This record gives sequence, C-alpha cells and structure tokens, in this order.
Amino acid sequence: MELSESVTVLVLSYNSRETVIETLDSIKNQTFQQLHLVISDDSSADDTIPLCKQWVITNSSRFLSCMILESDKNRGTSVNFNRGESFCSTKWVKPIAADDILLPDCIQQNISYVHQHPGIVLLFSEQRAFNNKGFLPIKEYNNLFYEQNNVEKLKTLVYDSTILEAPTLFYNLEATRKVGLVCDERIPLIEDLPKWINAIKLNLVLGFLPEVTVLYRLRNFNQYSPMEKSPRFYQSERLLYFYYLYDERIKHNKEEEIQSIVDSESKYFNSYFRYRNFILFRVFRSVVAFLKVRK
Repeated sequence: MELSESVTVLVLSYNSRETVIETLDSIKNQTFQQLHLVISDDSSADDTIPLCKQWVITNSSRFLSCMILESDKNRGTSVNFNRGESFCSTKWVKPIAADDILLPDCIQQNISYVHQHPGIVLLFSEQRAFNNKGFLPIKEYNNLFYEQNNVEKLKTLVYDSTILEAPTLFYNLEATRKVGLVCDERIPLIEDLPKWINAIKLNLVLGFLPEVTVLYRLRNFNQYSPMEKSPRFYQSERLLYFYYLYDERIKHNKEEEIQSIVDSESKYFNSYFRYRNFILFRVFRSVVAFLKVRK
C-alpha cells in the first residue's frame, strides 16, 4: 500500500440528530489516518446540519478534507448516495449511514484486504447489530456465496437480499465509475440491492472480509423499520420488485412467483390501511388535545 493512499468516508444523513455525532466520532477514531470526509444530507428537517457543521469546525484537522453537502429537497437515499459519491475523488470509498458506527480498525482492515486480494471491486464484511437494549448475537455468514458463479450469485441474491450487508460496503470508486455503476434513482429509498444486482451483471468482483467492521443500529422508529414503513417506502419496494426481482424469479418457478405477487399485494393493501388508520388516529388525538387546551 502506498503511504500517500487515502480513503473517503461518505456519510449519508437524514434527520440524524440523535446519532450522527456518534457516527462521526467513530470515523475520527479510525486507526487509518489518510481520510477525507464527505457528509451528504438529504434535506433533514431537524438540526443534523448544524450539528455536523459544528463537529467539522472542531475536528477538521483530523482529515485531509471535509465537505458537507446540503439539499433543498428530500429526494431519497439513492439520489443522496449518488450526489455524495459525485464529490468523492479517492479510489476507495467507505459509505456509512449517519446512525451506524465504524469499529476503529474498519478502514485499515478493508484497505489491507483489498491490497492482499487485488481485483476486488466491492468488499463486504461482517456487522454486529445493536439497539438501545444492547448487542444482538452475531449471525452466521454464508461465505460460499462468494465462490458461486455470477448466475448462481444472482439467483441467490434475488431471493435473499440480506446475504450482503450494506453497512459494511467498501468499494473501488474508479472501477465502478468506469462501468457506470450507480444507485438506481427510480427507486428512491432502496439504494443497495439494485446496485449489487447490477454489479454482478457487470461482472464486478465481490469479496468478503471475515471480520466485524461495523456496528449496525436497529431502531424502532425510522423510515426503514417495519412498524413505520411509509407509502413511499412501499412504493420503492414494489419498484425494486418489478425492475429487478420479478424477471429473475419468474425463471425459476413461475406459479410460485405469481402467487407470491398476489400475496404481496394483499399485504401492501392491508398495510396501507393500517398506516392510514394510524395517521388518522394521530390526527384525531392531536385535535382532541388542542380542543382540551382551548377549553
């Protein structure tokens, strides 16, 4: 590894005031020193941006460069990722959501591994999930996935998207730019799986580092939690299905996949009404509280 080599950490934030400082501190505390920092915010409605600006003022000397990108409109994670990536200029990039945590040796382990295994473009590793009650057990990882050919990889991935841990991604930006691999902005709130599928179709090499490098935060209330899925997120899931999953799955079992579509649409229909009723209940409760105050 050349001593002059540097890595960009790309932080993706949206309404992250409660967690972003912890994320930024975990980047500052990396054992790997040659770091650039890009924070790309998707029009947060809270004080994420002021917190980030103050943190950068205090800690900018730790980095080769620091940049905060703001947006005047919430456009979703895919656009936010692409926008942040467009401001990265190093060969290797480590993206991280503004509620996850990098372990101290994360970047050092990743950069060492890709130099020991030349040819890897997208490197994944293990993560440890946690919430406000503590850590969850480390799951068992299927390393055999990386030994499959691309046809087998694609089949595995369209049936099990969790086999690749998005928070652990470390990738060669030069290589992905060369083939035009970016997040699919047609799917606003799901940026990872379409990218993995396209990477396999483009014959890019995926690798696996068998070390825990990232702590993944499980939260009860965010746009990705099953309890809080919005119509916009459901829309993204359906677009993902028909743009990326349907054609592959239908090859393997047409009847089963047709039934899956019917069952899935019924689930979304029921979920919509649960979500709508939840919102109506919140509105009703707010009106009642307002009337009580007026009395």
